Amino acid sequence: MVIILIAEFIAELNTERARASIRALIGSVPQTAIVRENGTERTVSIAELKVGEIVLVRTGEKIPVDGMVVSGAASVNQAPITGESVPQDKADGAQVFAGTIVEAGALDIRTETVGGDTIFSRIIALVENAEAEQAPVQKLADKVASWLIPAVFIFLIVVFLMTRDVSKIVTLMIFTSPAELGLATPIVMIASIARAARSGILIKGGLYLELLARADAMVFDKTGTLTANKPEVVRIQSLDSAWSEDDVLRLAAAADRRSAHPLAKAVVDAAANQTIIVPEPESYEQVQGRGVRATVEGKTVLVGPVGPKLRFWPC
Repeated sequence: MVIILIAEFIAELNTERARASIRALIGSVPQTAIVRENGTERTVSIAELKVGEIVLVRTGEKIPVDGMVVSGAASVNQAPITGESVPQDKADGAQVFAGTIVEAGALDIRTETVGGDTIFSRIIALVENAEAEQAPVQKLADKVASWLIPAVFIFLIVVFLMTRDVSKIVTLMIFTSPAELGLATPIVMIASIARAARSGILIKGGLYLELLARADAMVFDKTGTLTANKPEVVRIQSLDSAWSEDDVLRLAAAADRRSAHPLAKAVVDAAANQTIIVPEPESYEQVQGRGVRATVEGKTVLVGPVGPKLRFWPC
């Protein structure tokens, strides 16, 4: 009995560690939201939010609801939901999710789901309840344990009848009890899920952990999964001989210095690494779907993505 209680304690401890790891990995949804109504703004608790209400989310804030953007434009980090580390541009009509972060811009969002109904909350609940879904090896262990229990009791009765030694029976009962067999497998599964969560990997349950051992091919997202999630400028090409590579980098870094986008930070870091003095832009505007537009030393500079590369247009 003591051994069983210790095993159950260890299982519960690992379960709590798994849940703590999951919460730390994913983060948490804000408990309040700014609601815009009839031209005024008010702060309400998440519990008071209703479907259809318009929620305002600014730069640096987490989105508290699942919903649709009705106005505004922003760059949103959806890594807690999708695992994709590169921020996504959101504008009118785009779908956004609770738990994601507005890195630049501001959004007015029409609430569609809130609280425990959001995708964010369902992901947490799914992984937190992973121990409830038995893997085939757990079912096999339970079945074997159910067969062993009567066999062990018969064996103990035979030994007692032959020896009449109670201490020997107690010793054999401790070491031959099949109850530990049914506890050992769940403990391993829960501990594995907790360890994976601490490494940034979410596993929905023991079933999928066991199936993973049989996989002969895997598909990974590249950015932030197989890479270091730290973009770097590796090459600069000027398309006009009037502009040197340093000129292009200096103007691009000046335009990007107010942006929170990871690619913008990479450009600014590249200029700093080359000890290029980056001027302060006279004006700055984030252009939805294109990047940024800034005025630097009287020149208009556009910085934006073209496929996987950056091209700069000083003009």
